[in-house]
Amino acid sequence: MNTHRSEKVVERFRSRDPEALRSVFRYSQTLSGRPEDVFPLLCPVREADWLPGWDAELIYSESGAAEEGCVFRTDPDHGTGAGLWTFTHHEGPHRVAMVRFSPPVLVHIDIRLEAVGNEATRIHWEYTLTGLSAEGNEKVQLVADSMEGRMKSANLALDHYLRNGDLIET
Repeated sequence: MNTHRSEKVVERFRSRDPEALRSVFRYSQTLSGRPEDVFPLLCPVREADWLPGWDAELIYSESGAAEEGCVFRTDPDHGTGAGLWTFTHHEGPHRVAMVRFSPPVLVHIDIRLEAVGNEATRIHWEYTLTGLSAEGNEKVQLVADSMEGRMKSANLALDHYLRNGDLIET
């Protein structure tokens, strides 16, 4: 098998200075409610019920909710900024994964749910941010510096919704 062309591509990649900055952020928290209660809320439609300021436009979904292949967008005025999102994994009630394309940054999000006893869930978030340019690298650094606060706020809102059934007052 002739791999000469693909080896040249790898050689070119390895010979240049790294251009893409990558940052991985992990956050875990225990929430009220079982994974079966939490999982449906990890949806671009349902997030409007519990996440203050969330507004997404559903572009494609066979069911009208989150599913593998679901595509949605957030606009520039949204708290996370403009982005095009797609679910790459949707396995209820244990795991969702999605990619957010928001030039000059690409974000992979992997969320895993783990039962804690009969009435709680440990949620594990993993964000992998990759800068696609020098400007993207700067944004990756800025976002990485604020991720813990963002995740705490989102999880507080989610836990409040699970306990009270309504949107947290901001």
